[in-house]
Amino acid sequence: MTARKTAASFSILLLLAGAPAFADHCCGGGGGGEDREQPAPAAKATTFGPHGGVVTSAADASFEVVFERDRVTLHRLGAEPADGARMTAQVAVEFTGVKRRPVRAKLRRARGKECFEAKLDLRRVPEGGATAAFRVEGAPGEATFEVTFALARRVEFACPMSCEEPHAEAGTCGKCKMDLVKKTFIYACSMHPAVTAREPKARCWECGMALTRVDAPATDGQAGPSGN
Repeated sequence: MTARKTAASFSILLLLAGAPAFADHCCGGGGGGEDREQPAPAAKATTFGPHGGVVTSAADASFEVVFERDRVTLHRLGAEPADGARMTAQVAVEFTGVKRRPVRAKLRRARGKECFEAKLDLRRVPEGGATAAFRVEGAPGEATFEVTFALARRVEFACPMSCEEPHAEAGTCGKCKMDLVKKTFIYACSMHPAVTAREPKARCWECGMALTRVDAPATDGQAGPSGN
């Protein structure tokens, strides 16, 4: 009789020990059938265009948004000059990294260039510290898109063998005749990576350290400036 009770008690203990694993298998985790936390999706890499700006697409058209500290410039990539003549553009900027009021501006055609620009105060705005919402008409049709602030990268063309100093335009090396490779880069603080500048001698506005050069991935393409 005692042996039977002992065996029954042992069986119950085995069932209780296996219950959590069974619940995990059937219900997807411990918390009463709640879903387990899923890993966050990887952030989409920013693509920089021929002018060093952020490239995006909307309404079957490609645009490049070039943020500088005193303005924003919009290029319609791959378009004919006649297409740009019919375009109008507006931008609304909301700041998330600095305490500033949202601003709205109408982009006007840049004199002597096939692009549109508006003056904006973007001083001391960190990378990702603002979101610009664009509305473009005549692109053709209407296109709306948002771009997260990323200061325009600098672009240079260098010899793969480093035979000579980098060039401002695409071409071939004057010594080894190899095609020059496009380099896209920015200057950033090693302690505060969101602090960036286009000037090599700039300093971090947070800690005062000199900014250092940071090259963008080579997947941004090797083509020289194109589009309008």
